[in-house]
Amino acid sequence: MIIRTIEELNEFIEKAIFQAKSIISFGKEVKMTCEIYRKKRSMKQNRYMWAVFENISNFYKDTGFMPDNLEKRLKFFNKDIAKTWYCAKFGIMHTSLLNTKEMVEFLDKVQFEMIEQSSGEYQPIYPEEAW
Repeated sequence: MIIRTIEELNEFIEKAIFQAKSIISFGKEVKMTCEIYRKKRSMKQNRYMWAVFENISNFYKDTGFMPDNLEKRLKFFNKDIAKTWYCAKFGIMHTSLLNTKEMVEFLDKVQFEMIEQSSGEYQPIYPEEAW
């Protein structure tokens, strides 16, 4: 349950205490946790992310360009390799853990670096083009 106000919190605590007492009265233990809610990215953003990595992969297919001189280490390049490479490079363990803002920042960094390394040849895509 996502709680946004003190009133919602008080209502939730009241119900949780009642439920916990009921469970304890039957000799069972109760575990209760509380964590910060993080809004995850949307499905549209997920499609955009894959469109960015597909665009990078297509750029490789069209030009032979791989970021960070990866052609010296890899025999082929695709969107999955591009995603894995950039996640590792920017310290992203799992893109599914990024919220909306973090995902935008990550994809902006990826595309900016592609533009920079390709001396401006890489043409970035933007959300409205990819969703």
